[in-house]
Amino acid sequence: MYCSLCIARSSQRCKIPSHHKDSEIVCKTFPSRMECIQTCVYGYTVDTGVSKTYECSDGEWSPDEPFEKCKPYEDMTVALEPGGISLVAPPRNAVGGSDDSNFIENDYD
Repeated sequence: MYCSLCIARSSQRCKIPSHHKDSEIVCKTFPSRMECIQTCVYGYTVDTGVSKTYECSDGEWSPDEPFEKCKPYEDMTVALEPGGISLVAPPRNAVGGSDDSNFIENDYD
């Protein structure tokens, strides 16, 4: 058989990822590949952040282990100290006036 423009389709298909309860997976399908973005739900993360992009071509996903389980996010930057309350308020010269009525101080020591 002769053809002036022959298009060969890959016999191997990319398997659509299964449902994950801790993330949303959105995929775009192209003629020769599939691209998926996995985004973790609020409060969860993967090792690289809150989202990760995967690509499948000829039935092979890249990275090799696609769609990892999102893990609960732990904010290690918060430091709690006993015995005090800190209140956040606008600075003294904030929009709305320069008086001390918007400034909160605590004296709980």
